[in-house]
Amino acid sequence: MHDMWERAWNRLQQSPDARDSTEEKTASSAKPPLADTIQQDPRAKGEETGGGPNPRVENLLRLQAEIHEELRHLTQNLCLLWADVVGSTAYYQKHGDVEGRLFIQQHNDLLSPLIEKHGGKVIKTVGDAIMASFSSPENALAAAIAIQRELQAHARSTLEEDHLHSKISLHYGKALVETNDIYGDLVNLPVQLNEQAEPDQILISQSVYEQVKHRPDLILLPLPPFYRKESGESIPVYEVVWQEGGEKLDFAIFRDFKGQYKACFYCGLQEHATSLCPSKHLEGNPRCLRALGYLPISEVLTLFRQEDLSAFSPLDSRNARVFEGFYEISFPYQLRFLRKVWLAKTEDWNEVERQPLSHSHRLVGTSVWRGLDCLRVGRYDQARTFFLAAMNRDPRDYKPHVALGFWEMENGNPSRALHHWRQALSLAQNLLQEVYISLLMYRLYEINGKTELARQELYKILAKDPYLYEANYQQVVLLAKEGKEEEVLAKLQKLIQEDWLVYLKVVLDPAFAPLRPILYPFLQQMFQEARTNAIRQLHQVTEELNRLHVWYPPPARIPTEINRSLESMRRHIKSNSFLGYQEAAYEGQSLQTR
Repeated sequence: MHDMWERAWNRLQQSPDARDSTEEKTASSAKPPLADTIQQDPRAKGEETGGGPNPRVENLLRLQAEIHEELRHLTQNLCLLWADVVGSTAYYQKHGDVEGRLFIQQHNDLLSPLIEKHGGKVIKTVGDAIMASFSSPENALAAAIAIQRELQAHARSTLEEDHLHSKISLHYGKALVETNDIYGDLVNLPVQLNEQAEPDQILISQSVYEQVKHRPDLILLPLPPFYRKESGESIPVYEVVWQEGGEKLDFAIFRDFKGQYKACFYCGLQEHATSLCPSKHLEGNPRCLRALGYLPISEVLTLFRQEDLSAFSPLDSRNARVFEGFYEISFPYQLRFLRKVWLAKTEDWNEVERQPLSHSHRLVGTSVWRGLDCLRVGRYDQARTFFLAAMNRDPRDYKPHVALGFWEMENGNPSRALHHWRQALSLAQNLLQEVYISLLMYRLYEINGKTELARQELYKILAKDPYLYEANYQQVVLLAKEGKEEEVLAKLQKLIQEDWLVYLKVVLDPAFAPLRPILYPFLQQMFQEARTNAIRQLHQVTEELNRLHVWYPPPARIPTEINRSLESMRRHIKSNSFLGYQEAAYEGQSLQTR
């Protein structure tokens, strides 16, 4: 920059007027500033001096054009990356200056190669921050994502106190570039954005967003606009979701449910006998499947592949959430659900599923209840004695017959189980009891391959309660076993729209394993549609709020409940899960109707 002004001064000194001016030759030998020279020259001010065109003014205009041209060459479109180490001050205070400096250097050593690998250039380090430039916003963003993932991988192999976390911001625009530095407002905005960022976040400006928004593989979440005090501007800001884990349903990582046993009545697995099903040791209302629904599908599938679902006790499980989530799929056919039906105070199936299991009910401690406890732990002789005693005490009670049906199933006598359940059905006193016993009979037919008889039982159930979720779900199971692809997809789409959790159940349910090649592309498409809809809703809500910012600029505040809803939407979208996307879209629609 200094050389450019030096050349301008030399050319001015060589002009004809400069050589003929006696006054200037006798003046001080120190070179006055160029601007002062122009101001002191009456001809430069446009004053009349007589004669034709002023050569000095013409020469200055030529020099001005050359300066502008040279500045134009020094001004470039760049994407600036600013990365800050998180927690460096506390690290210095705890470990001292030397260790603190090594901590910063380790951060820089991890970042610099990734910056260069993606076509960037480290401009300088400022304290605990790195400034780098890229010719392309896409390259800069690729570098930022690679950096965060590398730091995440580094954290897995180090102690918690040695974890490296970084905040990264990107901005794209024009800047004045010199040999070893960059000047202009391009530098200021990413530094300011980083002050607003959370650890491990990547924030981008509107100019970067416009360059990368076409990429379908990126999740770009609008944040509340950044208010610049010096200019009064509201600057749009976006967060880049960089965490790995996605929606892909990969056959290679899916669990193979085939085993040496017949399908278990309680859960459908072929990895253990019905009498050894781990579900017998589970109690209470299942809630783990919903929690799994907020994880990326690839992570869920990996967890299920690794988990020993046939472990006798859930206490031996490495991940109780995975273990219990799987057995939740077939909850209505397990012993714990039988108790809920026995204690039900309503005929509404959904209410029965939600109600807590009471241990103070009058049934607790009776023969039929004690017999069920014996069955649960494999004391079959005692269990049968209790059930028969209950039957003799009240021949019109359906409960002992239902329990004896389970006893026969565990002892490998499905025909005897069917006999007891038919007896129970004839003694049922309300719709809930009738539907429940019919579902048990359906289940018996279904796992034994008697498809037509299973279908007939479902027809009877749906005739009594057309909206019963479990019966409609099992109808799709039968269609899947028969290979009726179009009907399966049509009914599944409807069921998933009514209950988002069905999406995960279909992915994990062994009953749908034969149709995986057809089901998975369908489920992936639903996932993409849910993701697109959720992000669109977030953008629409944010745009509405940005319009409010125009009318009510800071310090006016958006109501707290709206900010909470927006944060909830962003959190759900960042989960990269089907349930998360559905929840985010629902919240967005709710906000727009307020």
